Amino acid sequence: MGKILPPEEALDGAWLLFAYDQAVKEAIRKIKFAGDRELPVLLGSEAGLALDREEWPAFLPQEALVTGIPTDARRRQERGFDLPEVLFRQAVTEQGLVWRSLLKRTRPTEPLFSLNPEERSLCLEGCFAVLGDVRGKKIILTDDIFTTGATMQEAAKTLRAAGAAGVTALTFAGALDNLG
Repeated sequence: MGKILPPEEALDGAWLLFAYDQAVKEAIRKIKFAGDRELPVLLGSEAGLALDREEWPAFLPQEALVTGIPTDARRRQERGFDLPEVLFRQAVTEQGLVWRSLLKRTRPTEPLFSLNPEERSLCLEGCFAVLGDVRGKKIILTDDIFTTGATMQEAAKTLRAAGAAGVTALTFAGALDNLG
């Protein structure tokens, strides 16, 4: 797919590697809600292959720090990992980029799949905090799914409020039908 989205609000743009189609939905559902431990590694390999074969958009700076949208502490403990980190950490470091954990969840949030865009934004408001100094840094923010963009926007606002010079999104899959 390799879909590129233009800048919007706090994000300088977004790169969605694959379509959020039925097969990807089912795989991510199995990872998040059925405890599948093999699929994250396989999807991470697919992300790496996509990053190798696609031309990197100009808005994804090579000098950027890369981080993932963090899972809340309880879900991370249940799963044993943060999905964006498993999907992207190895692939982006192989591209010569630096991975850092730059965000944490300040509170749990409910799953967003049943919420409309406004409800998602309200649910996520203030749920992230920055770890470390991001002043003047360009950040590539990774996640598994980009549907309405609410999670990415909230995380990007948090990073920008802490002084980040720019924030771009890189996601495994995107649901373009949810974007206005």
